[in-house]
Amino acid sequence: MMSHQCGLAAFSRTASVFDHEDCVRALEETVPAWQPPEHGYHPHTYGVMLDELMLRLTGERLWRYWEECIRKPLNLDFYIGLPESEWNRVATLYPGKMDMSNMGTPFYLEYMNKGTPVNRAFNTLIGLNSVRQMNTPEAWVYGVPAFGGVASARGMAQFYQACLGLDELRVFPSDVRGWMRNVVIDGPDLTLKTPTAFSCGFMHDPADPATGRKLRHLFGSGGFGHAGAGGSHAFADPAHGLSFGYAMNRMDLNVLPGVKTRNLISAVMKEVAGECS
Repeated sequence: MMSHQCGLAAFSRTASVFDHEDCVRALEETVPAWQPPEHGYHPHTYGVMLDELMLRLTGERLWRYWEECIRKPLNLDFYIGLPESEWNRVATLYPGKMDMSNMGTPFYLEYMNKGTPVNRAFNTLIGLNSVRQMNTPEAWVYGVPAFGGVASARGMAQFYQACLGLDELRVFPSDVRGWMRNVVIDGPDLTLKTPTAFSCGFMHDPADPATGRKLRHLFGSGGFGHAGAGGSHAFADPAHGLSFGYAMNRMDLNVLPGVKTRNLISAVMKEVAGECS
């Protein structure tokens, strides 16, 4: 489930992100679209699955565990369920301009056609499908994973320092950090229509199966992290003890980090390489 192999990237019907119980019922009614070892990014249903798993294991929603066991101890500027005291700090999101050069890619050819698996993966969970809907207190406070994170770039980078075990509290045990670092699946992504690689919960750069060389360089030197909606991005680079966070309010329409984000990553890694040489 945490490496996007369970075939539930889309519901068989629509359900509201603000109705967790109905989302769970929709999951239960959905026949998996594939079986492992095939995989495809679960952009929206992933949060519902994690939330319900947490609820069944602990009796509490995931946001409460995050707040008490991770955010507060580390004093992270990274909330799942934003308190009203922080509302005035939230930047307004603005939709990005359509880049027509992307429209011929396999992802967008499917995404733009209603009813295709890719289109359904991004549209069967409703309620936060537009920038306008994201710019509301209702979106900020609800606290559903995969949708409810509100953070500064510094907050994301601080979280990834903890993922490297560089926080004083060591909130993540070494075996959990191993699950973050170790790739579980690497290959064609049935949702994003491009190669992707995942550990348990984190993206990695996919590798060419013939040569082993990285096909992208979004996560530093063998690092892990995650791309976010609109071009936001964060990752940890264990080789350099580096963590990176980038947030924007003018959204990019690329499904993976666009030129601006990639240029920032390249500049950071060039600086790191210069310091190490």
